[in-house]
Amino acid sequence: MKDSPVFGEWEGPREFGTDSLPFPKLGESLLSDPIGSEGYIRLYEKWGFSKLEGLSFFAMFYQERARELVRAWLRSHENAENFVYPVGFLYRHCIELNMKAAIVRSSWFRDLSPKRKEKKFRTHSLAKLWGMLKPILSEFTSDDEIKPFEEQLLELERLDESSQGFRYPFGGFDHETGKPGPLLEGLVGKSFDNLVWVLDGMANWLSATADVEQEYRDNLAYEERGAEY
Repeated sequence: MKDSPVFGEWEGPREFGTDSLPFPKLGESLLSDPIGSEGYIRLYEKWGFSKLEGLSFFAMFYQERARELVRAWLRSHENAENFVYPVGFLYRHCIELNMKAAIVRSSWFRDLSPKRKEKKFRTHSLAKLWGMLKPILSEFTSDDEIKPFEEQLLELERLDESSQGFRYPFGGFDHETGKPGPLLEGLVGKSFDNLVWVLDGMANWLSATADVEQEYRDNLAYEERGAEY
């Protein structure tokens, strides 16, 4: 891979054949055992966290990959429209996963029936997730800290209400005409730099709620132990 014009640091003429590119070949399986120095994929559950705890880890992976794309764009600072949709998708999914990670940590979620847990978890609507998450965060986070995130989240929800906006070259189909709808028109003419700065800040704030909550729980436990003496 390191010698490929796709994945490696390759310097040569722009014209190259399919022999130097990944291309479907008969007998070449999607999944195979690694050969020699090839990288292999580990089972994350062996790291010691549960599947639900893994939500925050997956959110981190999406955020890191989004940052790598932004770093690649910053080298030229040109054609932001070529980056904004994959970057926006990665950040939006990161934010969704971080919200779900905070929700599943709560006693409210743990007390739900399995069927209700599944139903709550399946939504991709940021507004619906926020409706579940805000009361949870309000227990250990002040309104002054919640408000900036809430305003940005609802703005993101208005931009991509269907959760499909960064994933497709059109915004769904018009119910009357059957034609594809517009593609995230609110992005046109706006700052890419500012967009990724705010999205990264939203992801950071959500991931930090785990530490804030843990500190709050630790302080409660300390006060309860003190009251016993």
